[in-house]
Amino acid sequence: MRSEYWRNVMAGMYVLADNGTDEEQEATWKLMDQIHAMDMEMYGAPETPLEEAWYNIKFLIFVLQLMNYRDPDQIEKIVSIAEHLIAETNLRKEPWSLRESILEDLYENDWYDEYGVYSILQILGESLCTNKKERQIALRLRQEVGIE
Repeated sequence: MRSEYWRNVMAGMYVLADNGTDEEQEATWKLMDQIHAMDMEMYGAPETPLEEAWYNIKFLIFVLQLMNYRDPDQIEKIVSIAEHLIAETNLRKEPWSLRESILEDLYENDWYDEYGVYSILQILGESLCTNKKERQIALRLRQEVGIE
């Protein structure tokens, strides 16, 4: 998975850029572009559509955490990304290790329910399991974190 540290820094800066003066916003956006470039240099571009989409979803969730309220625009972006993944991405071709790590994250964070994205992320989570063996692993993971 990509660097969560940089994603979290960028999310904080995103909130600052959205609320600062014009000069502060411009400086923050420039710095964010530099951080993004460093992240790409260190970790490379996301290798799969799922990896890129999950990186973006996690970024938007962290923005919501920093904002301390359910911003409908951010929620709509998350829903849009997830819906696109479910409808357009051949999840069967994505590495199981990536899909499994996303499931673990979803389960450990109760589908990010507190941010108003429970339903769509639950549908996405169900879509990540493409065969019986993966559904059994997902069931075991849910039981481990206390989700029935």
